[in-house]
Amino acid sequence: MNVKKSIKKTIRSLPKSMIKEHLKLIWYNILADRRIKYKFFQKEGLNVIYETIYEDLTFFTNEPLYAITPDLDHYQHFYKVKQGDIVIDGDANVGILGMLFSKKVGDNGFVYCFEPDRYNVDELNSNSILNTHLDNYSVHKELLWREAALVGFQEAGPVASSVEGCRAIIEKYRPNFAIASHHFVDGKPTYLKLEEFFRQLNYPYITKRFGCYEIINLAGPSL
Repeated sequence: MNVKKSIKKTIRSLPKSMIKEHLKLIWYNILADRRIKYKFFQKEGLNVIYETIYEDLTFFTNEPLYAITPDLDHYQHFYKVKQGDIVIDGDANVGILGMLFSKKVGDNGFVYCFEPDRYNVDELNSNSILNTHLDNYSVHKELLWREAALVGFQEAGPVASSVEGCRAIIEKYRPNFAIASHHFVDGKPTYLKLEEFFRQLNYPYITKRFGCYEIINLAGPSL
């Protein structure tokens, strides 16, 4: 076991306490990219609000983002969200990407977050309350689908997923996509289904692997 893994394992083995939280904060700041800084504020007892600074943008969450911040780059691998953009977060989860993008698009842009899982929506709304700047950000408790209809959906908190039907949107608006696709449906990897979908549309796409786990289908004119 290398030194980094050994230190991480030692910190994880400690009992829950503010000392442990401080050690984690110090350790992850040491490991962090120079564009990223972690802080936290203790409310009472072990209740903590976490502050993440990413590229000089600051947002607050109820949980630490130590393991999530690499994804902020992955989803912008070919297209960097910029001022004035319209962003659709089609599986918003607890709102981390949506909150970041709301900062990046500014007053002239907007972020639409779709998240049907009520467990995630509760956490998403809780995180949103901590970020009073989110005037260009809306939450919709619905699936993205090709028509107004009832669709089977199993609520499962952070591991829930949804399916998008968007051929007409692609043809009309030519959007850029970044889709997490490490899941399996009917025993088949979703990234293969997405590759086939974009291939049928003759739409530019590429599948990127980040580390051992994250697979993202990127597609659109930015490629």
